[in-house]
Amino acid sequence: MAATHRASSRASRLMIPRRRLDAVPKARSAPGRRVVLVGAGHAHLHLLRRAAEFARRGFGLTVIAPDDFWYSGAATGVLGGHYPPEFERIDIAAVLAGSGATLVRGRLSGLDLESRQLLVDGGCAIPFDVVSLNLGSAPPMLPGNHRSSFDVKPVVNLHRLRMALDAWHRERPGDRPRIAVVGGGMTGVEIAANLDRLASRMYASFAIGLYTSGRVLRELPVAAAEGVVRALQRRGVDIVAHSRVLTVDDRCVTLADSRTHRADFVVNATGLEPAHVTRALGLPIDGDGALVVDASLASTGSSVVFAAGDCIAFRGVALPRVGVYAVRQAPILLHNLLATLEGRPLLRFEPQRHFLAIMNLGDGTGLAVRAGYRWRGRLAWRLKNAIDEKFLAEYRPENALGAIRPESIGLTRSQP
Repeated sequence: MAATHRASSRASRLMIPRRRLDAVPKARSAPGRRVVLVGAGHAHLHLLRRAAEFARRGFGLTVIAPDDFWYSGAATGVLGGHYPPEFERIDIAAVLAGSGATLVRGRLSGLDLESRQLLVDGGCAIPFDVVSLNLGSAPPMLPGNHRSSFDVKPVVNLHRLRMALDAWHRERPGDRPRIAVVGGGMTGVEIAANLDRLASRMYASFAIGLYTSGRVLRELPVAAAEGVVRALQRRGVDIVAHSRVLTVDDRCVTLADSRTHRADFVVNATGLEPAHVTRALGLPIDGDGALVVDASLASTGSSVVFAAGDCIAFRGVALPRVGVYAVRQAPILLHNLLATLEGRPLLRFEPQRHFLAIMNLGDGTGLAVRAGYRWRGRLAWRLKNAIDEKFLAEYRPENALGAIRPESIGLTRSQP
């Protein structure tokens, strides 16, 4: 998906409603206080790499995550065959190796603030003194029950789509799969473009349709969007704009005007909303279900519950659900978790107004966008490729701070 990268200008930062951040409860001297990280997304990846820091300060660390980290920036590159399968995956157990952290493979199902316990699917209860929630996001559910439908998030779903198409090609050579990509934003366009690239790499043919209720790439100026649309059409992608998808059933897509289109695979790229579990935690949420936090990334409902990434919202400030914000929240989050336990002042997160986004167009070119500026071509793709490869290399286990080789792993695992 489109890579998003930070800008350096402090002048462009948004203003978030202020509250005193130095009014933190003094740390208790009791040993063994425990930090729990729920989720292994962009905001927590930096903390996982610094996991040994918690032990050095006398705190226990538990990480609850159902899966490894899958980097969204390289996901469409894997889908299109530019990178090998699982290139975008980082093994979080290996990142945590030797840190003394406990890894629980599971999903959060509830939160008991009174007893300070987290409930994990299967009935496991995990105590905490301070918790951070990095719960992610997913597209709204498409009506219907298509047997081969893939949401764009969690990102691992695009890996599963790639595997499903590989299997189709092996088992049904010469049979042309029909793929409906629902959603005409940057992610949907990237996916359609890279599905076409995958077909070329397989010496196969896919019938790809891109469906959107409005115009394609409405977040971009009309001229820029139309240039990308024309390029996709020249490559054989069928663009169905201004047509809302009503249902996805029985291997077909039905539009609001009653037209039906056959679809062997459906990709749901209709936007992102916070993970639904946010509604079951008893914490303040906004109208979209996002956890409401202050500038310290603490929940407005509890000073010992922090949250970051796509699952949060600031009062009065709406931020796009893109990885750049989660990545920039990570150092603030690490400081504030430790500072809460140690009774030190908290830092403020000040999001930038503009960021660089680069789309992978699947043909060796990219479209880079920042504020009112945009450029398209091979240089944009090479820049994106360099940024994504550098990001993944930085967080590979062999580069983690204090990490050791997986065969000498010192990680404690527990299964809920």
